Amino acid sequence: MGTHISPPRIDADMPLPSAVDCLEAAAQRLQVRNLSVSFNTPAGRVVAVDNVSFEVGSRQILALVGESGSGKSVTAMALIGLLARNASISGSICLGGDEIVGMAERDLQALRGSKISMIFQNPRASLNPSLTIGNQMIEVIRRHSPDTSREAATEASIAILRRLNLRDAERQINCYPHELSGGMCQRVALGIALTGAPQLLIADEPTTALDVVVQAKTLQLLREIHGADGLPMIIVTHDFGVVRAIATHVAVMYAGQIQEAGPVDEVLERPTHPYTQALIATIPDSAKAGTPLIQIDGGPPDPLHFPPGCRFAPRCHKASDVCLGPPSFKQVSRNSRARCHFVSDRSHLS
Repeated sequence: MGTHISPPRIDADMPLPSAVDCLEAAAQRLQVRNLSVSFNTPAGRVVAVDNVSFEVGSRQILALVGESGSGKSVTAMALIGLLARNASISGSICLGGDEIVGMAERDLQALRGSKISMIFQNPRASLNPSLTIGNQMIEVIRRHSPDTSREAATEASIAILRRLNLRDAERQINCYPHELSGGMCQRVALGIALTGAPQLLIADEPTTALDVVVQAKTLQLLREIHGADGLPMIIVTHDFGVVRAIATHVAVMYAGQIQEAGPVDEVLERPTHPYTQALIATIPDSAKAGTPLIQIDGGPPDPLHFPPGCRFAPRCHKASDVCLGPPSFKQVSRNSRARCHFVSDRSHLS
């Protein structure tokens, strides 16, 4: 019998936690409640993330999926405290008992790498082109463990690269980023993210700009790390193929809100929100060769001027007058929820 993985709780109406709540959430690893992020711009206030709540526990991989501009990457940046200066943030992000929202920059710097790490969209661009791979890994190790000698940090870096299947690690550790392939840079970025033994790993579009073979190897590597250590992960992606390949649970985002969430198999096989259904319908199906691809008409709404009520309504084939009012986030099965007027609320199952 396989290990039971309880579903992450995802609810837009959770109350903000107290300090005691944060301590109790330590075992849950990550607890996000009513997270909102906006940006002050010359054109006005842009709402990127609007009242988002979810939890990620041990041995869970949550995929945040949606079109560009849905708010998934901003959510990830908020979790690690890397928002732009013109950003405003509210709500709560509890990680291992620590409240991240409002945390001082010095404390955030100590948190990054040791408790939470992130792999960015472009691994080569995230590496310093003027430093060797070894110097970058050694710097991270010694920052979190100042008493570690350079020799010990070097050996630890080589061991991490070997674990990530870079077999010629002794030579590659002396290479600069431009001397490595995109797949190798992705593994180095992952190695740097793992040096501090984090409690949570965020991967933002981990397969972007990689060929199909390297994409598969990258996902396999993430699965192996998760399987060996039970390391909780958040995968940010627009690709449902990635979601199906690696995630245990999924949250579908649109216009800054979670529209549907639940276990991967349940959401992908029985989607209830029209947006999720439309996204899945756009995936090429090799079993139906020659079938034209389906597209979602229109585009995401302007974050300066969201439509009233349901934000997907202007693009939804089911939309009616009832959609002029905001839909609630309803329980549609024991483990899944959806934000839609046309799904039945089965909250008695929770």
